[in-house]
Amino acid sequence: MRDTRSTNGTLLDGTQVEGEEPLDACDGSVIIAGDNTLTVSSGFQEPLAPRPGSLPNVTPVGTVPFNRPPRPGKHPDPERLRVPQRKEVNIQNRFPIIAVLSPLAMAVVLVMVMGSWRYALIAGLSPITAVGSYFDQRSRGNANAVRPPQTRGGD
Repeated sequence: MRDTRSTNGTLLDGTQVEGEEPLDACDGSVIIAGDNTLTVSSGFQEPLAPRPGSLPNVTPVGTVPFNRPPRPGKHPDPERLRVPQRKEVNIQNRFPIIAVLSPLAMAVVLVMVMGSWRYALIAGLSPITAVGSYFDQRSRGNANAVRPPQTRGGD
């Protein structure tokens, strides 16, 4: 055995191995290489595997039982779901006052800040937004109307 300039060094029976000259390790010698410790042993024989069927845990049909983790208990029955009730939609066609007043307020602010009456033309948007809002709510009211529940198949 010899150490080829390893970082951690090599010990043979507690003695540092140095130089290029190989050293002999005999039966029972302890080699420490880094974090590893080896014991030299000659004549070590691993026992042979037992012949099939000779172990006491083999069943008569030739299978070997095994341990498995316990099975969890039966899960509790799931909580029954409730079918939600259909909510009735309140169909009201109301003018949102903000749709009428917001263009008027913007026109007043722009006339005051910019000092030009041309910005008062924005107030002309007020009737346009009011009419648009009216038709939008009317169409949504028809779409959201409560319809009788539909059935599947021929039920």
